[in-house]
Amino acid sequence: MPRVPGLDPEVLADLRRREASEGDRTRSRETALAFDPTPVEHWPCRSGCGAMVPVPQAALDTLAIMNGALARRREPPLSKAKIALCDECRQRDEDLAAMQREARRPMRQAEMQLGDPNRRSRP
Repeated sequence: MPRVPGLDPEVLADLRRREASEGDRTRSRETALAFDPTPVEHWPCRSGCGAMVPVPQAALDTLAIMNGALARRREPPLSKAKIALCDECRQRDEDLAAMQREARRPMRQAEMQLGDPNRRSRP
């Protein structure tokens, strides 16, 4: 490691340790929890279209954690029927949101050019 003037001795020692251990295989940790997209259950689409949505184990685990937190706060648990959207309904919702953003764009541009009409001018 080259000598860097004005570098704190503790930082320099840390950099030397890091450089010495760069080849150490124990430094890189692999995640023990790998995401497995294989569906283990099917839940109904929350839009009510009747489609069944494949759900992986990670979603079941997350639902159990969230319902546990809600139970501690004495709130009702999340229902499986009100969580997942099928691909068609998700695409429809995304398209609708994009159309709404496009419809609001001219209004926002006019507000930027003219200013906010609800704001009072100072006397």
